[in-house]
Amino acid sequence: MWLFDIQKAIFAAIKVPTVTGKAGIYDYIPEDALMPYVIIGDDKAIAFNTKTGKGYETTSVITIWAKARGMSLVKELLGILCDLLAKDLGIF
Repeated sequence: MWLFDIQKAIFAAIKVPTVTGKAGIYDYIPEDALMPYVIIGDDKAIAFNTKTGKGYETTSVITIWAKARGMSLVKELLGILCDLLAKDLGIF
Protein backbone atom coordinates (compact mmCIF):
# COMPACT_ATOMS: atom_id res chain seq x y z
CA MET A 1 0.00 0.00 0.00
CA TRP A 2 2.40 2.66 -1.21
CA LEU A 3 -0.15 5.53 -1.23
CA PHE A 4 -0.21 5.23 2.55
CA ASP A 5 3.59 5.40 2.54
CA ILE A 6 3.37 8.68 0.61
CA GLN A 7 0.86 10.03 3.15
CA LYS A 8 3.18 9.05 6.01
CA ALA A 9 6.10 10.79 4.29
CA ILE A 10 4.05 13.97 3.82
CA PHE A 11 3.01 13.87 7.48
CA ALA A 12 6.62 13.40 8.60
CA ALA A 13 7.81 16.27 6.40
CA ILE A 14 5.24 18.78 7.68
CA LYS A 15 5.04 17.72 11.36
CA VAL A 16 7.45 20.42 12.49
CA PRO A 17 6.97 23.17 15.09
CA THR A 18 6.49 25.88 12.43
CA VAL A 19 3.31 24.05 11.36
CA THR A 20 2.16 22.34 14.57
CA GLY A 21 2.51 25.62 16.46
CA LYS A 22 -0.10 27.15 14.16
CA ALA A 23 -2.37 24.23 13.18
CA GLY A 24 -3.23 20.63 13.88
CA ILE A 25 -2.43 18.01 11.25
CA TYR A 26 -4.90 15.20 10.60
CA ASP A 27 -5.85 12.55 8.06
CA TYR A 28 -9.46 12.89 9.24
CA ILE A 29 -11.24 15.64 11.16
CA PRO A 30 -11.86 14.69 14.79
CA GLU A 31 -15.08 16.01 16.29
CA ASP A 32 -13.17 18.10 18.82
CA ALA A 33 -10.64 19.55 16.33
CA LEU A 34 -10.04 23.26 16.66
CA MET A 35 -9.29 25.38 13.62
CA PRO A 36 -6.90 25.99 12.01
CA TYR A 37 -5.95 22.54 10.84
CA VAL A 38 -4.33 20.77 7.92
CA ILE A 39 -5.88 17.66 6.41
CA ILE A 40 -3.82 15.17 4.43
CA GLY A 41 -6.69 13.65 2.53
CA ASP A 42 -7.63 12.16 -0.77
CA ASP A 43 -5.03 10.71 -3.04
CA LYS A 44 -4.95 8.88 -6.33
CA ALA A 45 -2.47 7.16 -8.60
CA ILE A 46 -2.65 6.88 -12.36
CA ALA A 47 -0.46 4.25 -13.97
CA PHE A 48 1.64 5.21 -16.97
CA ASN A 49 3.34 2.06 -18.10
CA THR A 50 5.61 1.87 -21.14
CA LYS A 51 7.41 -0.95 -22.90
CA THR A 52 10.53 -0.25 -20.86
CA GLY A 53 9.19 0.84 -17.50
CA LYS A 54 6.36 1.21 -15.07
CA GLY A 55 5.36 4.39 -13.30
CA TYR A 56 2.59 6.25 -11.55
CA GLU A 57 1.47 9.84 -11.39
CA THR A 58 0.32 10.40 -7.82
CA THR A 59 -1.74 13.23 -6.39
CA SER A 60 -2.28 13.90 -2.69
CA VAL A 61 -4.72 16.59 -1.59
CA ILE A 62 -3.73 18.74 1.38
CA THR A 63 -6.49 21.02 2.67
CA ILE A 64 -6.03 23.90 5.11
CA TRP A 65 -9.01 25.03 7.18
CA ALA A 66 -9.06 28.24 9.23
CA LYS A 67 -11.76 30.26 10.94
CA ALA A 68 -10.06 33.66 10.65
CA ARG A 69 -11.38 36.16 8.14
CA GLY A 70 -9.24 36.57 5.08
CA MET A 71 -6.68 34.18 3.76
CA SER A 72 -3.49 35.39 5.48
CA LEU A 73 -3.13 32.41 7.85
CA VAL A 74 -4.03 29.90 5.13
CA LYS A 75 -1.50 31.43 2.74
CA GLU A 76 1.15 31.53 5.45
CA LEU A 77 0.60 27.84 6.20
CA LEU A 78 0.51 27.02 2.49
CA GLY A 79 3.86 28.72 1.99
CA ILE A 80 5.40 26.80 4.89
CA LEU A 81 3.99 23.48 3.62
CA CYS A 82 5.23 24.10 0.07
CA ASP A 83 8.73 24.94 1.34
CA LEU A 84 8.86 21.87 3.59
CA LEU A 85 7.61 19.47 0.93
CA ALA A 86 9.85 20.92 -1.79
CA LYS A 87 12.92 20.56 0.44
CA ASP A 88 11.91 17.02 1.44
CA LEU A 89 11.56 16.10 -2.24
CA GLY A 90 14.94 17.62 -3.05
CA ILE A 91 13.64 20.42 -5.28
CA PHE A 92 15.60 23.14 -3.46
